[in-house]
Amino acid sequence: YTRVLQRDPDHEDARYNKEYLEKILQQQREEQERQEQEQREEQERLEEEQREEQERLEQEQKEKEQQQQLEQLKELLEQENELKQQQLEEIDKQEAQNENMTPEEKQPEQNAAEENNESKDDHQNSSADSQGQQQTENEQPQNDKDKDLEDLARQIMEDIIQNDEKREKLDQLNPKNQEEMKQELKEMAEQKAQQMAEQQDALEEMDSPELQGLKDLMAEEKKLQEKSLELMEKLIAEKKE
Repeated sequence: YTRVLQRDPDHEDARYNKEYLEKILQQQREEQERQEQEQREEQERLEEEQREEQERLEQEQKEKEQQQQLEQLKELLEQENELKQQQLEEIDKQEAQNENMTPEEKQPEQNAAEENNESKDDHQNSSADSQGQQQTENEQPQNDKDKDLEDLARQIMEDIIQNDEKREKLDQLNPKNQEEMKQELKEMAEQKAQQMAEQQDALEEMDSPELQGLKDLMAEEKKLQEKSLELMEKLIAEKKE
């Protein structure tokens, strides 16, 4: 039609047919563009739904894993308390043994030092005063040890109460509420670190062979505490999706 119109610009049929075809082709192009746009939008919608579904599944998996870790924490705290109960039993045994021991049996390791101190003491006024001083020195170390055991038992009982409170809080925590969970765990981790530091101090002060059983229990508990602290720090450090 274009060639016809070039030869005869006044050819009405060629002009009409040419304009009609141009109109049809324009409509086809517009329809094709519309369809392509709809296809792109549908594809984007499907991809967005897939992303959201994937994120939802990943979040559910993360929350499930965190819930499992909270359960592990509860079990570790329960195991710690079981070891702490055994520690209290060891302390009770040691205290009962100390009550039934004679002064000489209570402090055999002090004998050599006391004899050495006695030979060096040139300023004692009488043998009676010397015996009284020696008896006081014999009793004082044992009294200190008894007090240390009482203080340790008191601390262990406080730790048991703290662990029970932590387990109750863990029951209430929900991984869906990340901020609240992390805040509670952060406070627990701080308490746990302080608890471990106090226990380490107590371990370092135990130098008596008769306390070896207690030391072994506390060393075993320390491993559990390290696992608990590691789990807490892992949960705290996880980034919010």
